Amino acid sequence: MGVEGDGLKGAAAGTSGANVLQEVKVRIMASLGLVTGGAIAALLYLGFLATRFAWYTNLAVLLCILIAVPAALVALWIQWGMSFGGRFARRFRHDDW
Repeated sequence: MGVEGDGLKGAAAGTSGANVLQEVKVRIMASLGLVTGGAIAALLYLGFLATRFAWYTNLAVLLCILIAVPAALVALWIQWGMSFGGRFARRFRHDDW
């Protein structure tokens, strides 16, 4: 007994599997860009600007980068993850595993 919408038929009603896969591809590319951009920003900061500031300022800047990148990744992926939660709500409520 499957729940309607099992598989990659779409996160929302009427969404085709191709659209879901395209959304995942876009999110993966954006995730790679965010991680790469964060690493490049940290390296550029350390390479060119870190000597001008005190150690605690450098630490604060690096911590901001290390907090901002995962926060952006969570914001990027949370909508996609929550869209699949409705599929499994009935199974969790009725324990149909």
